[in-house]
Amino acid sequence: MTQLSPLPAFPLSEAELEAAVGALIGRLVLLLSRFELNLDLCLGRLAGTGEAALLGPLVEQLTLKAKMDALRAMVARRCADDDACLREFNAWYGRMDRIRARRNAFIHGGWAFNYFSQEVSNLAPGLPGAITRKETRYSLPALEEEVATAEAAAREFGELRRRWGF
Repeated sequence: MTQLSPLPAFPLSEAELEAAVGALIGRLVLLLSRFELNLDLCLGRLAGTGEAALLGPLVEQLTLKAKMDALRAMVARRCADDDACLREFNAWYGRMDRIRARRNAFIHGGWAFNYFSQEVSNLAPGLPGAITRKETRYSLPALEEEVATAEAAAREFGELRRRWGF
């Protein structure tokens, strides 16, 4: 697990809060970018081609969700007779899919800072004022926990690949 830098002492100025939030979101984005690269490599291995030039045009058109779903289908076929593999993979998939959804909200949504409460609100994509627009509030420790959860899921992906050979 990557050691996160200690959170700054409270209360933070506007600039300090924005910098701390930006650093945590940046770490999450970088971590999930590395995960997506590993996912691409895994798909290539399962597809039986080590040649990026052959698989690249297909994989490059897929969203992260579509790649994860493709992996799920491939693992289901490969491990059809292995309940332990399927159980472990599907449990991991559920966790990673929730992380993927939060990543999308982080990247495509909006951000509002409440300097008085030292919180940040992530506003799901959509038009301001829309009834369906979801708001999720985070403290800095809660955002740090999001990064730690994503790190654990990415690490588990590597462990699953080693254990089950995909």
